[in-house]
Amino acid sequence: MVEEAFVGPFTSVGPRARVARSEVEYSLLEEEAVVEEVRLRLQECILGVRAEVKSRTASPGPPPHPRGPLPGELA
Repeated sequence: MVEEAFVGPFTSVGPRARVARSEVEYSLLEEEAVVEEVRLRLQECILGVRAEVKSRTASPGPPPHPRGPLPGELA
């Protein structure tokens, strides 16, 4: 299923795969793969069965430890 998305040339979208509010070209999306709300255009990608690429609103990595930095660590 393609929803408000760009699917460029040489792209194969497999059964039950979904591209929503994203851009994909020169790529292969296998069965049930999902590309959703990705801001950059995906190019030359292979997404396996049930793989997901989605946007994030939070910053990556674990939250900082509440204790603060140890001596010698940067704050």
